[in-house]
Amino acid sequence: SAPAVLPATADLPPMVVTGRRHDQRLLEADRTLHRLDKERLTVQQPQGMAEALQETAGVHVQQTNRGAGAPFLRGLVGPQNLLLVDGLRFSNSTFRTGPNQYLNLLDPVQADRVEVLLGPGSVLYGSDALGGAVHVLPAGWRQDGRQARGGVRYGSADTSWAVWGEDGWRGQDASVLAGGAWRDYGTLRVGGGGEAPASDYRQG
Repeated sequence: SAPAVLPATADLPPMVVTGRRHDQRLLEADRTLHRLDKERLTVQQPQGMAEALQETAGVHVQQTNRGAGAPFLRGLVGPQNLLLVDGLRFSNSTFRTGPNQYLNLLDPVQADRVEVLLGPGSVLYGSDALGGAVHVLPAGWRQDGRQARGGVRYGSADTSWAVWGEDGWRGQDASVLAGGAWRDYGTLRVGGGGEAPASDYRQG
């Protein structure tokens, strides 16, 4: 009998791959996963989201200047690592190759926790997760009704200060949340009384 001839084109059923959306213990995870909770972020007081990852095992953070930073996951950097905010893709195809500073656009005081997945994560998250994924989960609503929170930070090494706050209201059918932050970092003083040039910046 003659062999069957397959058509030149074939319609395949759609396939959707998403990350897991349920709680799981770290010891039960089948991948190398690190969690930075709110308590750790409060004690560490990082200036930016990239700096918050500096003490995470297996993560190298490149900082060529203050107020910036690019994480290396499994030796890969830039668009080869996926950045997520509350499950939504923060990375996109317009990010340049090599180290980029887009992670520092996220404010660490607004994060409830940060999860770092090391190793290829394309099966769970799709493309751009060759080195791993950094998932920033913002602070959620604690109760119904009105809620407000804020904070002040001061640093003597560069005479820096920061203030941030947010106010919100949550009802049964609608919620409103507004907030802001302002930071002023002065010139960084180094050992021996010297100063690091071009180390001052402002952020809001």
